[in-house]
Amino acid sequence: MRCLTQKMNRDNAARDCAESKASNLNLIKEISETIATEIDMDKQNWFFLNGYVAHIKNDERLSYPACPNENCRRKVVEDSNGFRCENCQKTHPAYNPTYMATVRISDFTDSIYVSFLRDQGTAILGKTAQEMETFRQTQDPDTVQEYFDSLMFKKINLMVKGKYETYQNEPKMKFVAMKTFPRSVAAENKSLLERLDIYSTLEAVQ
Repeated sequence: MRCLTQKMNRDNAARDCAESKASNLNLIKEISETIATEIDMDKQNWFFLNGYVAHIKNDERLSYPACPNENCRRKVVEDSNGFRCENCQKTHPAYNPTYMATVRISDFTDSIYVSFLRDQGTAILGKTAQEMETFRQTQDPDTVQEYFDSLMFKKINLMVKGKYETYQNEPKMKFVAMKTFPRSVAAENKSLLERLDIYSTLEAVQ
């Protein structure tokens, strides 16, 4: 009974957290406007958004062979003795497939590309990186593509971190998924109604 109560408390806490975040959702256009006003290469920006999957890049960069050491996770290189991690200076008999998926997330205002790493990749793709690697190796390309197509328009609530990086000598914001939350339609509708109320007030003032 105690275990059940603890689980219910955790579930309720997760739901309350999701609803709290959903009430503070950012539209993607708002995110783009916010980051455009100030380019700070050292600042980390945090946003909560509700969107849907518009595209997932199904290519060789979906995941990478990572060092099995949990404290490392750097990319390994296959050699005659196994898989070499230069960071650990060790050769391992096997590697750990690890997600670095690039996903275009959209809402009704705009789109952004978000990197889904490790467990966040599992959350968006519905398979662990190991399961996905096996699936892609054992199934024909059409079957694999059908699976990716089935993920299109999947709705998701996200906490993303945005930080400027230099790309081709130009500052570019990189977004990384930090946490996914259960959807709360009631909280999302409340957030949209609050926005409509703000816009109505602004129009009345003008």
